[in-house]
Amino acid sequence: MLETVDTLGGATKELKKSLGFVQLTSEAKQRLDAVLSGLGQIVNAGFVTHAQRSKVTVFLQAQEDAGYSLTIKQTESGSNAIIETLKEMTDKAEGTLADARKTGMEGAHAHSLLKQGMENEIKSMNQEMAESTKSKAFNAESKAVAQKDLSVEEKGLAEDTKYLRDLRRNC
Repeated sequence: MLETVDTLGGATKELKKSLGFVQLTSEAKQRLDAVLSGLGQIVNAGFVTHAQRSKVTVFLQAQEDAGYSLTIKQTESGSNAIIETLKEMTDKAEGTLADARKTGMEGAHAHSLLKQGMENEIKSMNQEMAESTKSKAFNAESKAVAQKDLSVEEKGLAEDTKYLRDLRRNC
């Protein structure tokens, strides 16, 4: 789009300069040929309307019909019509470029918000995982202490049960 806007601006400037002359120098003719080939490519751009495409195509055809003479062939609509068409196309291309930039900036903003949200979520999940790991370690330690206490109590119960049996037998 930047190249299109630049090409259209340059084409408009060159045509204004060239259309003021009755006859062109060979250097001016070469510059005009370069402008015309650039216009031929731009005509196929998506933002160009059918009416604009028709005007530029008629102008390009007229210049092609003029051949290698050092004059610019005027179309029925006149030289101002092609310059106005080029200005309209430039304005439309600049609008399209502005829209593309706006869309790009909105996309970049949405991406940065999404990225920040995901990074915050990851940070939160990592903190939650660290807390869970601490809790798991504490619970494992508590379980080990409880199992130790249980084995001590079971050993005490076994001794008391044995003492009770011995006591009953002796009685």
